[in-house]
Amino acid sequence: MFENGGRAATTTFTQRNIGDVLITFENEANHVSRVLAPEQFEIVYPRYTILSESPVAVVDGVAEKKGTRVAVGEYLGYLWSVPAQELAAKLYLRPSNTAVLAKHQADFPDIETFKPDDVFGTWEEIMKKYFADGRMVDQLSANK
Repeated sequence: MFENGGRAATTTFTQRNIGDVLITFENEANHVSRVLAPEQFEIVYPRYTILSESPVAVVDGVAEKKGTRVAVGEYLGYLWSVPAQELAAKLYLRPSNTAVLAKHQADFPDIETFKPDDVFGTWEEIMKKYFADGRMVDQLSANK
């Protein structure tokens, strides 16, 4: 079943009991198995998977207009600090700081990752091949 977003898919899987497998982000899987439905689901980690990075962007015009440039800079600096990385780990987000990751190794098994564009081509190519109308995602969902 394809939902319109990750949280909707998680809700459908965990609360409506629809589906055999939930494919989701690591932090979402941990949240489900530890908070929403403890001991009801097993997380299966792939040996090799896509690196999913959440970018952070500053919209210069907005920051300037609202006078938040200094606060934005402080926030961005804090994101990579040890306390912020510890908080990330507690929220089941894989820390990028290697020392913090090592400290929480029991929660974050070793996984070999790759960047999508290193394997599948540019984002434009990925969108055309997999997500355009009639392409792979549509073909797979039509065959179920």
